[in-house]
Amino acid sequence: MRPGVALFPLTREAALRAIRSVAKESLRVSFPPDLAERGNWVELVTHLTIMKCLQEGSLTRDPVAGLNGFWECEVERIAVGQRILVNLALGSIGVNDPLIVITNISVE
Repeated sequence: MRPGVALFPLTREAALRAIRSVAKESLRVSFPPDLAERGNWVELVTHLTIMKCLQEGSLTRDPVAGLNGFWECEVERIAVGQRILVNLALGSIGVNDPLIVITNISVE
């Protein structure tokens, strides 16, 4: 993002549409290698469950503008009797191939 350029607010609805669209293609969802070391989610849910959370879950709060034009969001879904929370950075809206980077996963 260039200095002095303001982002338009991203609504929950627009963010959710973009997340669901991107999550249809697993290659556009990035799980950083060190993510498995953060928390016990690896033992409780699968990558498929996380993808379903992105495709069918709901936003817990409004998207927040983050670094480099990414939007920070949190998606939740109840699966197998557990609340799954996925924190993510959603790549630039409006480009042909936006990306999702998973920043944290927790299971309650």
